Order: sequence, then structure tokens, then C-alpha cells
Amino acid sequence: MLSHADSVRIRVSLLLSGITGLVPALAVKGRENDPMRYASWWSGEHHSAVLVVGVGAVLGALCVLMLGRRGFWKWWTFAAFGAAVGMFPSWVYLLVTAADTEWLPLLLAMLIVGAIWGAMVFTVLFFILKPGVVKSGP
Repeated sequence: MLSHADSVRIRVSLLLSGITGLVPALAVKGRENDPMRYASWWSGEHHSAVLVVGVGAVLGALCVLMLGRRGFWKWWTFAAFGAAVGMFPSWVYLLVTAADTEWLPLLLAMLIVGAIWGAMVFTVLFFILKPGVVKSGP
């Protein structure tokens, strides 16, 4: 059963996780820069960053919820999960493009920016959620 504190934690972490994934995904802004435009399973109707950032935001919120439920409130775990959420868009694009040499420099830059930005945002998230938080759940 989710408590009120859990629902607030989920909403705040979902918002900040979306921002975390959005910053590195801005590197592929525009239809001509979409790495998934040649993927057979992607319709191309919408930019793929909508899917990638959305899934990354949900992943980040689930990570924060898991850490809160386990009562594992360490700043470095939040920084590590933030780096993973920040790098998520570039990992997805690396898998889709099969490490094509055309996309490799851009995606490596996205990895670096995502890791740094994600670690910073989730460290701030740790200090936002940490005060007065008790272990939730059973």
C-alpha cells in the first residue's frame, strides 16, 4: 500500500527523472536527427525521444520508490541511479543504431552529459526527499 509520502515521492521523482532524460535527448532534436528514423519497428510519426524520455522517467521514479521502500538513503546511490537514468536515452539509441559510426560521437557525448546531469539532478533529489523521510512500506 502506498502512503501519501510515497505518492509525493513518486510525483517529484517522475518530474525530475523526465528532466534528467530530457537534457541529453536534446542532442537529437529535430526529425532529421532522430536515430530511430530508419528502425523498421518505429513508425516515425512522433520523435523517438518522446518514448525514450518517458520510459526513462518511469524507470527513474521506480528506482527512487525502490530506494525509499528499502530505506536505503545514501546520496551516492541516488547519484548512481541518476547517472543511469541520464544515460538511458543514449543507451537506447546506441542499441537501435547498432553503434553506427555516424551516430557514435553524438551518442558518446550524450552518455557523458547524461551521466553528469543525471548524477547532479538525483543528488539534488536526494536532498529534497531526505529530510524527515522514514522507511515506508512493510
